[in-house]
Amino acid sequence: MYRVRRPYSHEFKRMILAQIHEGLYTPKQAARVHGVDFSSIYKWLKLYETAEPEARSMSMADEKDRIQELELQKKALERALAQAKEKILVLETTVEVLEERYGDRRKKKTDRSSSSESGAKDSR
Repeated sequence: MYRVRRPYSHEFKRMILAQIHEGLYTPKQAARVHGVDFSSIYKWLKLYETAEPEARSMSMADEKDRIQELELQKKALERALAQAKEKILVLETTVEVLEERYGDRRKKKTDRSSSSESGAKDSR
């Protein structure tokens, strides 16, 4: 079978590669969506990655900054979680001590209303 080789513009190639780098498509998905042979896309990836190292290094720097920012957020969340766990432990211990000291005097609101209702029914 004879294949017709279509010339693609640089803008078209860069648009497809940008979609791949942004994670919108894998190379095979981009090939299917845009009607391009996936081997051409792999060639473009190699060609443009070596031709535009400055653009790649800029995005790599942005990615490194984002990773550092996310790591800082993770550490802050881990500290907040540890503090919350400590507070829970203190509160649970306090409740246990109070229950030991004073007994379990907690009653449900439904218990009071049902006992008063039963008393009212008995007096009739």
